[in-house]
Amino acid sequence: MSSNPANPFHGLSHKELMALAEKIGTGMAVLTVASGSRGAGKSTLAAHFAIQAQRAGVESVVMADTGARGPLAAWWNRRSGPKPSLSSLGGAARVSEALDRLREMKHKLCVVNTPQIMDEKVEQLLEVSDLVVIPCRPSRRDLPRADQVAEVTHMLGRKSVFVVSAATIGARMSEAIAVELAKHGTVSPVTIHRRRDFVEAMEQGKTVMELDPRSDSALEMVQLWDYIYELLKKNVKFSI
Repeated sequence: MSSNPANPFHGLSHKELMALAEKIGTGMAVLTVASGSRGAGKSTLAAHFAIQAQRAGVESVVMADTGARGPLAAWWNRRSGPKPSLSSLGGAARVSEALDRLREMKHKLCVVNTPQIMDEKVEQLLEVSDLVVIPCRPSRRDLPRADQVAEVTHMLGRKSVFVVSAATIGARMSEAIAVELAKHGTVSPVTIHRRRDFVEAMEQGKTVMELDPRSDSALEMVQLWDYIYELLKKNVKFSI
């Protein structure tokens, strides 16, 4: 076999190159938003995470849906001006292969939105995620579904965090659900409350931080991202 002295990585396999990328800080962090409940706010959180990550200085953010025509794609198409890259993981035989391609494009953070159904593709995604965010509405019906995602994530050896979402301001149920979730895993100290500006922002392809950066919703999302970002940095072997 011929050698190439100008390239110190010549001859390494793809697996070896991926391992080396993690060690020297050129890998990609995978942040997945998953929940077994419809309307828990997965797409809203994923879109806001991607934009706030960019606003906070994370370079080369890519968003991904597990389907070809997911809700993130609809939001992305409505968005004007600067926006993160968009990818679909639906066409790949293995999720890990699709993520490897995004790594090769030198993205630093991939924010993935998942469907309501826990299928094989979602399990593949959970297995390769650096952190799984599980939104849960303050509802007894949503609680076991959120717990199921956390259980699968734990069985796969990955980290997860619950976020109480779509909460009614001042309602005691939000605190009660947070206490119940804490019995099954880590709960974010930041609760996302139900407000009209979240709906308006998503309908316009924007975020609440862009509608009014001083609004209560914007402050909540900035605080939540700061918390998630610190967890993410603890769970990955490289800086983002």
